[in-house]
Amino acid sequence: MIFPALSIARFVEISSVIFLLNFGKAKVASTGSKGKSVPFLAKEAEKQKLVLTTHELELHQAVKTKIEKPLFETSIRLYVKTNDQKEEKQRVSGFLATLGQLTSPYQSLIAKPVIKILPFPKLSSKNFAERDLSLFDNPILSSSELADLYHFPYAGTTKTEDMVKGKSQPLPAPLSFKQTENKFDNVFAKNNYGGSETLIGQTLEERRRHTYILGATGSGKTTLLSDMIYQDIVNGKGVAVLDPHGQLVEKLLTVIPENRIKDVVWFAPDDDGFPIALNLLELPKGTFTASQLQKQKSLVASSIISIIQKFYDAKFFGPRMEYVLRNTILTALETESPTLLTVLDILTKTPYRKKVVSELKNQVLKDYCVYEFEKLGSLQRNNVVSPITNKIGGILSSPINYNILCQEESKLDFEDVINNGKILLCDLSKGKIGEDESSFFGSLIVAKIQLAALRRALIPEEERKDFYLYIDEFQNFATSTFAELVSEARKYRLSTILAHQSISQIENRDIIKVILANVGTVICFKTANPEDEQFILPIFSPEVLKHEISNLPLYNFYMKVSVGQAQDTFLAQADNFTVESNKNIEQSVIELSRRQYSNPVRTSPVKDEKTDEEMRQNTSETVSQLVKTNETQKGQIHAQNAENFCTYPIQEGSKDGIGIINNKEKNVSITTQKETSPITIQQQQILSLLHRFRFLDRTQIQQFLNHKNHKRIILWLNDLLDKKLIKLTKLPKSKAKIYYLTKNSIPLLLEEDDSNKQSLQKLYSENERSNSFIESCLLIADIYLDLQSKTNENKKIGMYVKSDYQTMPLAESLNDLSPHAFIEQINPNETKYCFLEILANLPEERLRQRIKKYLRFYQENAWEAETGMPFPTVLIICPNDEVFKYVKSYAKSKLRELDEPSLTVRLSTVEKVKEFGIGGDVWTTL
Repeated sequence: MIFPALSIARFVEISSVIFLLNFGKAKVASTGSKGKSVPFLAKEAEKQKLVLTTHELELHQAVKTKIEKPLFETSIRLYVKTNDQKEEKQRVSGFLATLGQLTSPYQSLIAKPVIKILPFPKLSSKNFAERDLSLFDNPILSSSELADLYHFPYAGTTKTEDMVKGKSQPLPAPLSFKQTENKFDNVFAKNNYGGSETLIGQTLEERRRHTYILGATGSGKTTLLSDMIYQDIVNGKGVAVLDPHGQLVEKLLTVIPENRIKDVVWFAPDDDGFPIALNLLELPKGTFTASQLQKQKSLVASSIISIIQKFYDAKFFGPRMEYVLRNTILTALETESPTLLTVLDILTKTPYRKKVVSELKNQVLKDYCVYEFEKLGSLQRNNVVSPITNKIGGILSSPINYNILCQEESKLDFEDVINNGKILLCDLSKGKIGEDESSFFGSLIVAKIQLAALRRALIPEEERKDFYLYIDEFQNFATSTFAELVSEARKYRLSTILAHQSISQIENRDIIKVILANVGTVICFKTANPEDEQFILPIFSPEVLKHEISNLPLYNFYMKVSVGQAQDTFLAQADNFTVESNKNIEQSVIELSRRQYSNPVRTSPVKDEKTDEEMRQNTSETVSQLVKTNETQKGQIHAQNAENFCTYPIQEGSKDGIGIINNKEKNVSITTQKETSPITIQQQQILSLLHRFRFLDRTQIQQFLNHKNHKRIILWLNDLLDKKLIKLTKLPKSKAKIYYLTKNSIPLLLEEDDSNKQSLQKLYSENERSNSFIESCLLIADIYLDLQSKTNENKKIGMYVKSDYQTMPLAESLNDLSPHAFIEQINPNETKYCFLEILANLPEERLRQRIKKYLRFYQENAWEAETGMPFPTVLIICPNDEVFKYVKSYAKSKLRELDEPSLTVRLSTVEKVKEFGIGGDVWTTL
């Protein structure tokens, strides 16, 4: 700025008046109170039992409103230089009048003239030029007051670069954090507010109340967890870390202090050369009374059920299945050195089961086995057992899982881990072992730690060491008993630190509600999902406003502590994790852990020829029985509460409804005496499906297996084609490949169930089947899948096809009539039955014969005599409109000949059923 020569210059400084804050004594001096000293905050007045006037309360509120915002020490200066003294006064007066608009009842800005005696004018000029604060008497202004004084350019009309915007307000740390810095059990962040820095951490009591951490990927969660875990390790504490990504554990392995290397247990399921045995059915060592031992067995059974239940949709895991599984586990626990394989043996190997039952001393379990389980018919037993064997068999079919789960004795003692402060690092990387296995082993370890914590009830409380369980992406491992862990763990000195990315990852919201109700500390980084902010915002209100969480900078988080007296929410910044990595330490840790905790490798059947025969001798009968059980669920669409079914129990369990073991390929061989090449369990299931439905396309097979990867299905099918166990064909005007069995598959299917011998003979003539026959098979499969999708808690549907009739209680009637399918629908108040007939484009005489057969069967009362139930509704699907019209006319005329017929016949066409489904409005009732 260029000023005119011989001008008059004047400095004016601005100061705030009316009230001055004395923070040291926490008092306020104001002109309104005439210098009277009153408590700084109304809460202190309450403690001192002072009654404040309305004026004093307003003053306190004004002070509180101001200091809740960021405060700045400021210098406001006006420099006026003119040739006219009168003009100078006018300009100064005008500026001061403008500041008068900012005057409030308890605060205003006034002019503080500069002393004109040297050296003050020179000092003022220097401060003005260099933007320095005055030495004293600078006004303290809040951020909102500064916004009134200075306005940034309007972004809508002016482009302003390099301007940093804060979209999340800084919040000060509560006073208690400044008072307890030396009492923190760990320190992992800092709070910067008003120019002062406060260390952020947790006291021991706060940690015992658990910690919940939410934040999007890359927001700073892993950095925070690394810092917290490292401090615990350095401080000699016991920790367990479950990491489904692997990066956190890999980092921690490189920073283990030398004095703690011997305490590390490294668990990585993909380290298949050195498996650490985890026997789910292993009971704790020690001496127990009979009642204590029974309680430990019940806890083991409950933990296994909660793990297996996690992999089922809740509506498919009914009380009947849980009842059978619990009793089977408890029975297995009565044997010597049981493993998960023992459970399979009891369910699938009759001689072994009878031997176990004969030696049972527990009369309740013995009565269950003799008078309940053994009294079940073969079909009913398969319906109940198959979902269980599907899941357990799917788990054990992996060589990695088998080596870990089927060893009788574990070197890893979880009670030793938590009671002696060990470091358990679990690398459960989904990329290395798969998503299902990662979730399974994580749930298993959580259950083991929970059981070990519950056993601390036998230890005096003052002798229980604090142990810290860190779980990243905890929703992967949250079983039905997980909420109990959080709610009860405090008294056993087990503290949990749970982290994940989004609320939407947890399907069971009851779990997250229980967790938030029990945690003492909630930490939230930036979230990417609006649902997260909506869910978590009430916890941080009223300090945090809408959209502030989603706009948090990286490594910044809001924190709320609710242990004892709830604290206000505040903003903190995670410390950088700067500990230097050492790869040599990592290798030393892994090697020592292997020597201490891993058992000798038990090579799986597909890996070592020398032990292949030995493994088969031990497991071939179980696997064979398992496959048999998987398929003999003949046409049953899953439903719950099998014990309430009327005549034909409907399967509980797997989503395919016909005994699918797992949704992913397992590396186990199913070997029979007549088989030269091994096939996977999924391939065995494909053969069983083709035996049942005769012809299926690739999409249908994929739906039955409930498998997401169509490329994997194609690989399985191509391998079966190469082995000449199946063939393929095509229909005219269709590109879809259709698969069917060859006679080479007969030995495999007979190995499962020799009662299939009669139906398997038909495989010799499948090459000669007409297109209409193939189309009807494909339609039956589509109808089955359609009905499966309509099954729910209030409506349970079972469908049986011709290959199922031989093993059903109504085999004689169904074989005589031979409908394409028999359907039952179980509603809360009634059960309905239907015969399904699919007509081909046949001569009229053949069409009449099929209709006459149903009418004759109805008139002979054969059905009612055998079953005691009304004659089912007859559903007839016609190939086209022409056949539909003829059948409608003929059937109507025949029904009129009956005296007061109670027979219901409904007609539809293939086109309508394909478009709208069998449950749609597609039927014409005659």
